[in-house]
Amino acid sequence: MKTELNELVVGLGWNGEQDVDLDISAIMLEKDGKLNSSSDLIFYGNLKHSSGCLKHTGDKSKGNGDNDAEQIIVAPNLIPDYIQRIIFVVTVYDEEGNTNFNDVKDAYIRITDQVEEPTRYNLGEKFPDVSAAVVCEMFKNTDSKWEYSINGKAYPAGVISLFSDYGLDVSEEKQKDAEAYKKTLHSAPPEVELSVGQHLILKKPSANAENSIIVNLNWNNGVDNASLKGNETVDLDLACLYELKNGERGVVQALGNSFGSLVKPPFIELDGDDKTGESYYGETISISNAHLDDIKRILIFVSIYDGAENWQDVNGVVTIVCAENPKITINMDEYDKGSKLCAVALVENDNANMLSMEKVVEFFDTRNEMAKAFEWNVVLNDGTK
Repeated sequence: MKTELNELVVGLGWNGEQDVDLDISAIMLEKDGKLNSSSDLIFYGNLKHSSGCLKHTGDKSKGNGDNDAEQIIVAPNLIPDYIQRIIFVVTVYDEEGNTNFNDVKDAYIRITDQVEEPTRYNLGEKFPDVSAAVVCEMFKNTDSKWEYSINGKAYPAGVISLFSDYGLDVSEEKQKDAEAYKKTLHSAPPEVELSVGQHLILKKPSANAENSIIVNLNWNNGVDNASLKGNETVDLDLACLYELKNGERGVVQALGNSFGSLVKPPFIELDGDDKTGESYYGETISISNAHLDDIKRILIFVSIYDGAENWQDVNGVVTIVCAENPKITINMDEYDKGSKLCAVALVENDNANMLSMEKVVEFFDTRNEMAKAFEWNVVLNDGTK
């Protein structure tokens, strides 16, 4: 057991030769011993706590031998006062549900506090015949200082039982959401960084690709920031302007329930309106591959509908994936702008085999101002949902 922690790194590793995927997560518990906000669950779908106290290094579907494949990095001095305990959880991601820790070669947990030698143990030896376990925890001692312990707990009944113990909603719908998001992460190609104004030439997907472009907006609710509006939840919206090659122009957005369609014009569909940030994967726009040649251009934009005044107040992340091309990630909290509306990227389809994507990141006060700037010639409503 260690005291006076300045930083703690909890690392997870396993043999990369096996086709198996392990995941590490952190559950931040309040005085009642429960998780009371989804923003206090740090995992592959929520990599950073709004306070900066916990950071996940990202999902890896393959192990890295003797090097950590995934880590959670803790800054104890940034942990909010309402958090009393943090448990670290490792689970096996297995669609069939047949793999346990002792089936995974050289699976280990390594805990480093930057002061003493790392603590390391084998998962299969400590937690045989299970696929979910609490592997270590942090807690406040009698002097309100953070300590950690490697005492853990195996969950023979699996991840549902584990999460239920700590108050996490594990309904069938939530499980499907998490699995869908995980599959998206696994299928995504390497990431590329674009500067504002930079163009990326994208190869059009092969004919058997289900959707040519997937755009995701994800964020954390319950951000602990004095500039947030009272105790309101943060509601961000993902949307796009479109222009078809037949001249039709319009918008796909939650406002006015203009969710679009993949099987009829505009061949672009928004999956829903996440008003709280509680969904595992936020909001997603899909663009039909079968009708890609009917689309001339698309302007992807995001907006703060309610709950915050500035993009730096929320952990908004836009991810753009075009099948068989690098993915693009845009962190909205990097931009110190008071305008709540942002045009993120412009996709143009003027080549038989290629698409052009430009990272624009321009801020506007109204949708009509944005449409005029990009010569869209449509009248848009800035009303309420």
